[in-house]
Amino acid sequence: EYISYHDILPDWQQLIRDRDMMKMTDELTKGFHDFVKDEEEKAMVLLPLFLHGEFWGFVGFDDLNPERAFTNDEKEIMQSGVMVIASSISRNETFGKLNAARRNAEESAKAKTEFLSRMSHEIRTPMNAIIGMTTIAKRSDDESKIRYCLDKADASSRQLLALINDILDMSKIEANKLEISNAPFEFEKMIQYVINMM
Repeated sequence: EYISYHDILPDWQQLIRDRDMMKMTDELTKGFHDFVKDEEEKAMVLLPLFLHGEFWGFVGFDDLNPERAFTNDEKEIMQSGVMVIASSISRNETFGKLNAARRNAEESAKAKTEFLSRMSHEIRTPMNAIIGMTTIAKRSDDESKIRYCLDKADASSRQLLALINDILDMSKIEANKLEISNAPFEFEKMIQYVINMM
């Protein structure tokens, strides 16, 4: 069941505006008693907890003796305790963000390494075809064979250019500038390119 601060501390907003402490013995509302389900009378001090300048909630300190009067020194110690709690929350938040950033960086580096490893292998295939076909063409006097080799070299060079463009797209992805466009293509021709390369 949801209980608002208004139900247990009607003037809680003034309390956090003043960043003050409040002795709760005489000022506990019925709503607060119902919330903590505590039947014993207690002396309490309630302190607002701020993190990065924002109100997070209250921290309460109590004593079983309802007549207990907290000294200013005790209140200062309790305030220091609240500051330690706020620092711990802040530190845990920071560590959580740093760990998430480290994991993201590691995953990104791994993805880049795998991508470049695959690309270096993929680049060799059309490059070998270009070198091989031009070598054969240079050694041949048969015009039809030379034409065949040049066609294969042309197709392989286009494939190589497409691979290089894919590598360049990595930098666009990282800069959030990658644009995907729908364009018609000939499926049969694409398959023929792959077969020719093989």
